[in-house]
Amino acid sequence: MIKIGIMGFAGAGKDTTADILWELHSKEKQSVVLSRFAGHLKAMVDSVLGPGFHDRAVKEVEIEFTKDLKNSAYTVITGFAYRNLSPEYFEQVSESEHLKEMLSWDTISSRRFQQWVGTEIFRTVDPNIWVDLAIKMPEYVTKPDTVIFTDARYETEVDRMDSLIFVHRPGVEPVAAHGSEALAQEVLNMRHPKFNCKMSELKSSTVVTFRGKPMWFIYNAYSLSRLKEIVRSF
Repeated sequence: MIKIGIMGFAGAGKDTTADILWELHSKEKQSVVLSRFAGHLKAMVDSVLGPGFHDRAVKEVEIEFTKDLKNSAYTVITGFAYRNLSPEYFEQVSESEHLKEMLSWDTISSRRFQQWVGTEIFRTVDPNIWVDLAIKMPEYVTKPDTVIFTDARYETEVDRMDSLIFVHRPGVEPVAAHGSEALAQEVLNMRHPKFNCKMSELKSSTVVTFRGKPMWFIYNAYSLSRLKEIVRSF
């Protein structure tokens, strides 16, 4: 089984790239699965805020964090911890200062919910939680030829991959200053070994090594048809 992790800022084209890869693998009669490390977090958002908050148009929208929503968030978060973590880790989550801080907010958005819950509340307790849970998902257990993770953001996620794809769209910046964007920024700040410039300054696609993994760096500044050509070339 080959595990591919796709990196890049929100809006760079990670999901589109994954869809193209899925289509290519499927045409070659290979079993391929698209997965997300943040799949469980998105399910929590659905449970607390309701479905529809994953759309790019509303993901950043702040809504009133009412008492009912706070009660729901506490129940969903602690319930998830109870079902998926050890008793010791469950206690740490349920008594977390980060959880208490979150419940003091006046407003909340889908992205802020996922970032805070995923990193500050859960990853501070168990840095490997989302990786460990991802490989237990039903679609992963079926042992497909290839699993494509569309949201590789942290070292613990990247280090479990066989190869990486970084999608860079010029002008796309982190939507918020958060630790989940740090590794992508590290890639863009790297100097290309041949051209002696930052990866962010490249105006073409190339292959480099990152954290010991081959990484296909995609310069996504053109049309969808051009992106398809670039992905096929790899």
